[in-house]
Amino acid sequence: MGGAISKHRNQKHEEKAAKFEKKATNFAQKVKTNIADEFYKRAMLQREIQMTLNVARARDTIQIYGSAWLALVAGVGIAKVAKKRVPGLLGIPIVAGGGVLASPKPAA
Repeated sequence: MGGAISKHRNQKHEEKAAKFEKKATNFAQKVKTNIADEFYKRAMLQREIQMTLNVARARDTIQIYGSAWLALVAGVGIAKVAKKRVPGLLGIPIVAGGGVLASPKPAA
C-alpha cells in the first residue's frame, strides 16, 4: 500500500536528517575549535604577564640589594683608604652579596 511513494518520502527524510546531522557536527567542531583557540590565547597572555612580573621582580631585587651591597663595599673601601680598622667578617657579606647579585636568579 503506497510502498513506492512511502519509501521515497522516507529516503528524502533520511537524507535531510543526515545533512542536518552533518551540519550540526561541523558547527559543534567549529565551536570546540574556537573555544580551544580562545583558551590558548588566554594562556599565552597569562604566561606573558607572568614573565613580565618576573623580570620586574628581578630588576627590583637587583636595584634594592645592589644599592645596599654597593653602599657596604663603598663604606669598607673608604674605611680602608682612611686606614680605619675594618672587621674581617665584613668580607663574608661582600663576597656572598656579590655572588647573589651575580647569579641569574637573585634571591629575594
